[in-house]
Amino acid sequence: MPTVPKTKKVPVWFSASKDGTIIFINKAFDHTPSSKLSSERKLDYNTFQKVYPFYLKRENGEAVSSVVSAVTVNQVYYFSVIKHLGV
Repeated sequence: MPTVPKTKKVPVWFSASKDGTIIFINKAFDHTPSSKLSSERKLDYNTFQKVYPFYLKRENGEAVSSVVSAVTVNQVYYFSVIKHLGV
């Protein structure tokens, strides 16, 4: 799935899979441009609970990147998964 930037930045693609309650993020296999991940990222529900309120604020036009980056370096992937899965 692609990232969902709020700026004029070109979205990058990544792959997502799950194992139980963990979502694994890796480079895209079928789409370009692919994210340049050097290692697999893991998204978990505890962090999701902290990130989701920031996602809602972001969707309402608030600038949240500096605050949410203190919670996780994976905010781009959380935001994208939330957007594309319609959470």
